[in-house]
Amino acid sequence: AAYETTLHATGQYPEWWTGYRFDHPTEGWACGTTSETTRDIVQRELLGPEDAIGTGMIPGDLIVHTTARPHGAPGSIETISVRHVSGGTSKVALKSYEQGRRSFEGTEKDWIWCDEEPPEPCYTEMKLRTMTTRGIIYTTFTPLQGMSEVVKSFLEPENEKAGDYMYYVQAGWDHAPHLDEEEKKALLATTPLYQHRARTLGEPTLGVGAIYPIAEDD
Repeated sequence: AAYETTLHATGQYPEWWTGYRFDHPTEGWACGTTSETTRDIVQRELLGPEDAIGTGMIPGDLIVHTTARPHGAPGSIETISVRHVSGGTSKVALKSYEQGRRSFEGTEKDWIWCDEEPPEPCYTEMKLRTMTTRGIIYTTFTPLQGMSEVVKSFLEPENEKAGDYMYYVQAGWDHAPHLDEEEKKALLATTPLYQHRARTLGEPTLGVGAIYPIAEDD
């Protein structure tokens, strides 16, 4: 998702890219759960660590400037201006869900990246922000909140038409061959059973009281 965000901000799409493309400088949001996680995860992926800005996914020579967030976690960046291949400048704003639904009102956005599952009111507001831009929203998260409204909208669309505009990829540990087998065993041994399928397969967790099927002869 950090790579896709970089493509939309820079316009430097590789030839093999078959996903969504913009042919102009864009404005978008990169969002996290709190100001701290937005700084530590989203900001770091895009820019690099605080003492090495420009070593993240966005090439350093394409970062025009950044502005610090006046309030929130120390070291937080609020906006990133990125040089676009057209000669213009794209704007990436970093936001958190803790700011609430109202902070997502009013403005047009070409794209929105949600890192970790957003609350449904925030997510609905985000969708409205892409209405006039024919924009896109992409989310990356482990479904630890179970069959929430956001998860359900992807897995069980309310109608066939809704399904035409949504797509999801379910990925698990087996899709990440760089993970160490012994480390996976250690993590599973120390992870609550009810979270195993969500953590390893990307399936929505059912909660602490989940009932697991057993064979009749058990």
